[in-house]
Amino acid sequence: MAKYKTIIIDDMPANIAEIKRITELDERFEIVATANNGNNGLKEIAAHNPDLVLLDIEMPVMGGFDLVVALKDFPAFNPTIVFITVYDEFAIQAIRHSAFDYILKTSMEEYLPQALNKYALDNANRNLILSHQIETLMSNLEGNKQLVIHSLVSDVFVRPAEIVCITTKKDGSNIIFLQDGERVSTTQNLTTIDVMLSKKDFFRLGRRHLINIKQIREIKKENDIAGRKFVYMKSLPDSDRLLIPFRKHKLLIEFINANHSSSALS
Repeated sequence: MAKYKTIIIDDMPANIAEIKRITELDERFEIVATANNGNNGLKEIAAHNPDLVLLDIEMPVMGGFDLVVALKDFPAFNPTIVFITVYDEFAIQAIRHSAFDYILKTSMEEYLPQALNKYALDNANRNLILSHQIETLMSNLEGNKQLVIHSLVSDVFVRPAEIVCITTKKDGSNIIFLQDGERVSTTQNLTTIDVMLSKKDFFRLGRRHLINIKQIREIKKENDIAGRKFVYMKSLPDSDRLLIPFRKHKLLIEFINANHSSSALS
């Protein structure tokens, strides 16, 4: 009987040894390679085309999440990924929502054999496509990461998905409008904040405005102002509408069409 080719990727030799010991107790699996970071792990995956990858998250050079994202460029490989990690609520939430399995390092003795058995039993009917899982993982990681915004009195942790828009005031400071109605004032400039945000969700409406296109409520033409168009943002009153520069309207619509769709936009 052919065995399931398995690769272990972890930066700690003791962890690799323990994972290997437990895995080899199940005769259906064969450890064909190990690696101590994601970069070397990619090379081993390319060399062996494994059925299963047991993967750590926190590693030097290239972490587990970065390795998985890099696998998008290798569609010929479609291994099952099982993350083996220390407890991290944010990471585990992203993993769960992406249909990947995970095992806590503190519970390997109990749960790794179960995960291996589950893989062996379900493999014949496995229909998960790795590329789809990766897209979901990337989306969850992007949506749940937190930015540290330096406000005038403290450091504020903000999730990008909660940002409605950011506006630069005349004194050069910025106001970050959040979907719960809160407003955070910061001296960080708009360009610095822009670099930290998703290039698929945030659009520079002009020198003074950065908007989250997922938070757009409506784009509307105002006939009484020479046909100019305004963008209305969710959670903000109509009085906070933003004028769209003539040269930006077509670019904004193209950006929205390329990244998201919404029936409210016209």
